[in-house]
Amino acid sequence: MPILDSLAAALGYTRPAKAETGPGAFPMMNDIHMGDLFGKSDQSRIAAAQALYHVNPWVNAAERAVTSKFANVDWHLEDEDDEEIDENSSLEQQAALDLLEHPQRKLKRGETQGLTRRALWSITSRHMGLCGTSFWYGDSMSLDGIPESFLYVNPSRMTPVSNKSGFLMGWKLDAVPYNPYSGYPLTLDEVFQFTLDPGDVGHWGVGLAEAAGILAELWALAAKHSGGVLSSGGRIAGITMPKAGVEMSDESWASLVRDMRTISEDPNAAKRNLIIKKPMDFLPTAASPRELDLIASLSMSRDDILAYWGVPKSQIGMDVPSGLNSGSTKDRDTAVLWQGAVHSRLVPFAEVLQFQLLDRWLQRGVRIELEIEEPDFTEDAPKFQNAATALSQPLRNRERRAILGLDPLGDPVLDEAVWMPVTMTNMFTAPDPEGRPVETEDEEEPTTIEVKARTRPRNRAAGMQRSLTKLRTNLDRSATPRIRSAVADVLDEQRDEIIRKVRENAAHIIAHPDDTDAWWNGKKWDAKMRRAIAPSVAGVAESVTEHIGEVLSP
Repeated sequence: MPILDSLAAALGYTRPAKAETGPGAFPMMNDIHMGDLFGKSDQSRIAAAQALYHVNPWVNAAERAVTSKFANVDWHLEDEDDEEIDENSSLEQQAALDLLEHPQRKLKRGETQGLTRRALWSITSRHMGLCGTSFWYGDSMSLDGIPESFLYVNPSRMTPVSNKSGFLMGWKLDAVPYNPYSGYPLTLDEVFQFTLDPGDVGHWGVGLAEAAGILAELWALAAKHSGGVLSSGGRIAGITMPKAGVEMSDESWASLVRDMRTISEDPNAAKRNLIIKKPMDFLPTAASPRELDLIASLSMSRDDILAYWGVPKSQIGMDVPSGLNSGSTKDRDTAVLWQGAVHSRLVPFAEVLQFQLLDRWLQRGVRIELEIEEPDFTEDAPKFQNAATALSQPLRNRERRAILGLDPLGDPVLDEAVWMPVTMTNMFTAPDPEGRPVETEDEEEPTTIEVKARTRPRNRAAGMQRSLTKLRTNLDRSATPRIRSAVADVLDEQRDEIIRKVRENAAHIIAHPDDTDAWWNGKKWDAKMRRAIAPSVAGVAESVTEHIGEVLSP
């Protein structure tokens, strides 16, 4: 049943058939009052929530901002070895990837809804936000519950079927109220329900539109009143009457009433003048936009809607006051949008796909995991804050880069140099090849941040020995902890996987104790160990090679 018909049925009236084309047809043909629809049936509540997306520009803008991020998030599938599934994976793994990437490719012509993966995720996110619930229907289910395609089902068409205890037994599509024989029955295995926030009672989720409806209606009322005043040329409703003591004949009065009504109802009322022979009084019965402070009401309603949706104004293209730190402010707004509104939808969405869909491949002996790659806005921020805090401390460059988790520069002169702010230039030092700081004279105080090392002739053999010993010490301090940590992480992961595989394959291991492949994958762990230590070892090799070349070249 189309959305318009469901709205009409919920309100209990019928409307004549008219042409419905373009995005403006919906609000023009349906004067929607959220309070009239909420409190009716669940289907009318959901239809009203969807209608709010059509008639309120700020709900539309906020929802589009969240949905666009949701539908375009990076994602991939991984196998049991945490390797990304692609065209080189097994047929079962490729089938799962193809199902998510092309949800309607296997449907026959005339049965498809024309939804791509992005479009299917978009409408799913939108109805999750507005209505609290979205539905997918798994078409052509196999015996183990794996569908070939997905069809999207508007939640306003769904009716839950419960037993006497209130437990959900299934759903009905397009059921008629109070008619137990109507509707098409759907099983729980065929229906995938995505719920934004579980409801207190029943099997429906709680949507944002249900609580924000009063804010949207407040904005609509203010906008309609402003538009009405503007369309009348600024005239507002009131009582027009002769001044005290002024007499008018019935004929003159009827003519005056007719003329005033004609002018007030004319779309070009602002261009027409009314000339009255006798003095009149006007008593306004409606407040002007200035008296109601409608501009402030419109702005406050807009801001309240955006705040409730968790969408900063900068994320819908609005200009916001900015200063010297406007760039960082916009970055924070992006982080607020991702970590709040978008994340709250991605989590339940990914849980349904993983636990209700992808885990069905376990019956075929295939483990598939969905990985949603949300942007991380906090990973490097504390590191750079710590580095900035340590700016005034006499740290070597390699020590400062270690705070950021970066490898040394590879140049001993730069790595061992101590850079300080220009206001503290008397503390600028850089080591000579023998490891001793260079003395600077007060009258020759440097004027730049970088200070070049000045060398003096020394005993070459002793200098080389001290330099190489110092290099070894520095590498032990910088590289060894990173290698030790990387190796420990791989060993912890290896231990967890071995424990899991031993538990899963306990019967097989007892029956075949020599079959180590049931719990051990040597090639995989060799590769992971190489990837873990390679960056640090490569940095050590490069630093040692360059340093020895510089020391031995004389």
